[in-house]
Amino acid sequence: MLREVKAEHRLAVYEKIQKLTGWTPGDNISIVLFDEIEKASVFVYQVLLKVFDDGCFPLLNGETTIFKNTIFCFTSNLYGLELMKEISGRGLVGFRGKAADYSVREKFKNQLYKEVLAEVEKRFRVCPEFFARIGKENMVVCYPLEEEHYLEILNLRIDEYESALMVEYGLGRLIVSGAARNFFIREALDPLNRALGVRAFNRVFDDVKRAVSILLDQDDESNKLIPGDWAFVEIAINKAGEEELIVRRKRPEPTAPVPH
Repeated sequence: MLREVKAEHRLAVYEKIQKLTGWTPGDNISIVLFDEIEKASVFVYQVLLKVFDDGCFPLLNGETTIFKNTIFCFTSNLYGLELMKEISGRGLVGFRGKAADYSVREKFKNQLYKEVLAEVEKRFRVCPEFFARIGKENMVVCYPLEEEHYLEILNLRIDEYESALMVEYGLGRLIVSGAARNFFIREALDPLNRALGVRAFNRVFDDVKRAVSILLDQDDESNKLIPGDWAFVEIAINKAGEEELIVRRKRPEPTAPVPH
């Protein structure tokens, strides 16, 4: 998995994993992920408790799976909708600013953490031993992304797409204006798209990719994107008076040779 992470981000990934688990590069480690664990039956919880106790699991064919150096991760959507409503209702979506505002936000998140924890404890009354084994101290509440998080993710997506255009078509650069980036962010923060999270970017990226493809397929050389060209993503106002993304190309001016 880590081989797929860009080199410049790999160190940060290593540091976070090492802080959480004590893992260091070179160690053999496995990660077992259970998505939406709250939907599992009591039998699954009991099996997992036995795995935690024994550190292994016998298979029907007589073999045994050893879970040495294994991290178990469990995700849950418990209290997710309530969390979204609470944060949106109190205007904390994209909430940032002065130190006092930050203090209010942190106090509110602490209260939400207690509410989420209470809901999780309530759900796992069917098998309290399982919840106790995981431990409250190991539970992480993932709050909805804020504007600065979306911007960081968007910048990574733009870099990835630019790299793909360079490799596949030899383009020089992909430049996305500040107004266009704000358009992406507004789409993601729109209440109708809020549940999609960063997946809301996909629809806008599809529009950009279609516009780039049209320029790549142009027969007219004066409008066609060719190797070395720069692609600019900008905002324009359409006939309906609405903002839309457009892509135009710029052919860099040839540099004069340096006299010897």
